Amino acid sequence: MLKMRSCFARLDVDGDGHITEKDFELIAQRFHKFANFTGKEADDIEDFYRNKMWKVFFKPLCGGTQSKFENFIENMKKEGDEKLCATKDYIHGIQFDIMDKNKDGFIQLHELVLFFNILGIPETFSVEAFHAMDVNHDGGISREEFLQAGRDYFCQEEKGYPGDYFLGPLLQQHEIIKIDY
Repeated sequence: MLKMRSCFARLDVDGDGHITEKDFELIAQRFHKFANFTGKEADDIEDFYRNKMWKVFFKPLCGGTQSKFENFIENMKKEGDEKLCATKDYIHGIQFDIMDKNKDGFIQLHELVLFFNILGIPETFSVEAFHAMDVNHDGGISREEFLQAGRDYFCQEEKGYPGDYFLGPLLQQHEIIKIDY
């Protein structure tokens, strides 16, 4: 439950207690602001967050327009683990391609720091997360390491996996994130 609470808090970018399309628009705007994406790259990121992350995946989990945490969890359970994990692999594959800004096939530490910054996660935690997800310790998070971390995060309720770090530190029930940019 801590992983899903943390996921919800990270995606509720405006901190209003609901996940909505606006939150995904804000994430896309932060990519433009912090990563200096322009042209086709910028269009692809906006398309990904609006038309894939929101419309294909989260909108159904949010009951159409918005979701409070309890509805989000209820809808995720209805979705089922197998379908949820398969969808996440698809989504995380695209996420990997966006995060791999230099297109070398690996997420480097500075690329993870950038992504975590967009989600409001402190840089100090990025280093710990990077080392946990770089399972073979070769200095980069490969596509497979990234996808496995996503599976661990969303499909393993227990803690103790490299994927525990996938969306930053796990938040306790009372913790709320609101980042103003």
